[in-house]
Amino acid sequence: MVRIATWNLENLFAPGGQAGPETTVEFDAKANALATTIGRMAPDVLAAQEVGSPCTVNSLRSSVPVTRAE
Repeated sequence: MVRIATWNLENLFAPGGQAGPETTVEFDAKANALATTIGRMAPDVLAAQEVGSPCTVNSLRSSVPVTRAE
């Protein structure tokens, strides 16, 4: 079975930008909290909305723990 999830990440934009958090610390805290939840959900595919640049996606993606069912 394939697990597909969709999630509005609510303004996952780089810090200091118009819609992003003011500091890197705030961004990292949000990204880590999202990564923890995504890791628990363990979707095979995640469709995300309200994501800024590819850099913010990569930041989040590198924080998500990889789990594989066997």
